[in-house]
Amino acid sequence: MKTASLAYIAGYLVRTVQERVSCMGCLDCISLSTSNSPLMSLIVHQDLGNLRYPKPGFVSVLEVIQEFVEKAVPCLPNKNVLEILSSQIIPILARCPLLQCPICDQNRQKELACIIAEKFIRPLLDNIAANITEKLAATKHISYKPLSRKILRL
Repeated sequence: MKTASLAYIAGYLVRTVQERVSCMGCLDCISLSTSNSPLMSLIVHQDLGNLRYPKPGFVSVLEVIQEFVEKAVPCLPNKNVLEILSSQIIPILARCPLLQCPICDQNRQKELACIIAEKFIRPLLDNIAANITEKLAATKHISYKPLSRKILRL
């Protein structure tokens, strides 16, 4: 189910690339017109005939990026996390053989990598931060008797 939800997000990235990039070669590098794969089960239920499906290789690239971000975030400083991760991921995505368009030049490849990184890393960091906040908020230590009883009702 985790990979199917990642494929759903990859479908959103394909749609974003379709809206922002005019090159059909770039779009064909990361998408398919139809797919009956169980990996795409969440997208199939939404399809009314005009959706483009992400390639399984593109989904696996996003899975590697997700694992990297989840392992790298605890080791990074608390400031400029998005910029640090983007500076590491964008050059690698631009050199990825899956994203190499035969029509476009190197600047277009970098633009495509920037779009994918921007639209994927930011929500991923939001989810990681929400998980950390929920874990820390669960424990509430009271060292003295509160003036209001409302704190005990939380």
